Amino acid sequence: MTVKPEKELRIIWYVTALIVFALSAIVILFLFLFTDANYWAMVGFSAVWLISLIITLIWVPAAYRVIEYMIEQDSVKMKSGVFWRKHVTIPNRKITNVDITQGPFERFLKLGTIHVQTAGAGGQQGQKAELRISGIRETDKIKDEIINNINSGSSNTMKETGGSLRSYQREEAAGFPGEKEILLEILETLKSINQKSDK
Repeated sequence: MTVKPEKELRIIWYVTALIVFALSAIVILFLFLFTDANYWAMVGFSAVWLISLIITLIWVPAAYRVIEYMIEQDSVKMKSGVFWRKHVTIPNRKITNVDITQGPFERFLKLGTIHVQTAGAGGQQGQKAELRISGIRETDKIKDEIINNINSGSSNTMKETGGSLRSYQREEAAGFPGEKEILLEILETLKSINQKSDK
């Protein structure tokens, strides 16, 4: 199943960038008006600010076009990146947690983010999630799809394990030591050590 984020995700990116650029413009203006900063330094700051704004305006639609998520039977994948391509694959067997979060903008636009965590990327409610599926409207449906794939993979593993367990039981019946025999031998060894220490 291939999933593209909703177009409203671009609005969230634009609003976030607008807040950052507005705050940085206030800082530049404050430095220019209330400090003895060099005029050319202020021109340089302003030029960097303007160039960053233009790059962001170009980057947002380009980033939206390339981002894509794939929910497969054995893994969850993501493709992204405008300047540097990024491909993330998380096998289902490594997934430890699947969370859904909604920020204020996401709630307003009826979107959400699914955080796919692995054991090595723990954290508070997906803060350090290995993969984030952002800008999704049907978050519950996609979360259920991921969990169903994990569960179906687990049941297949259980079947495989059951097969190996049956073969172990056949070996035990053929004369190999079983768990009970090993535990009894350990118990006897511990008793003899205890008796020797009492003497």
